[in-house]
Amino acid sequence: MTEFPDVKTNPKSGLSTIDLETLAGTGLLSEATGPILLNGLYLTARQSSHEQFTDTFLPDANVKKGKSKGTFCLSPPISATEFGAPVVVGDYQLKVSTIDGCQIHGEGKWKSKAKDSAIAGKGEITVCTNWAWTDPENGVGTFFSLVTVTGSAAAAD
Repeated sequence: MTEFPDVKTNPKSGLSTIDLETLAGTGLLSEATGPILLNGLYLTARQSSHEQFTDTFLPDANVKKGKSKGTFCLSPPISATEFGAPVVVGDYQLKVSTIDGCQIHGEGKWKSKAKDSAIAGKGEITVCTNWAWTDPENGVGTFFSLVTVTGSAAAAD
């Protein structure tokens, strides 16, 4: 997560709404196989979500239930802080809950269309997200996720 979003909670349902959060990979993609070379690309995403947490203090909270949807991009790095035009653009939707080892566990589907990407495809996505303190003395931390993507795709013309 590159910036902490504004969270609005509905007192009746307990669901928290995040209108927009920006997510970014911590490294370049590796171990990708398919019709085009995706290794060496950088992952970013923008999503909205509706989630019900077990606690208002997010470092200690788990998600009871919820859903997220967003758009992801795979882009080549130009420098350490700049990225080129996206090679792949797609959408995803997740149902979220908690499992052992994941404060936020998401399972869902992704798709990309040839008009927006170098590939047209679809498949499944699994996300395991946990809080990590980046500067505990100053109370600073963020969520980190392990994202696993499977599916099938064809190279676009």
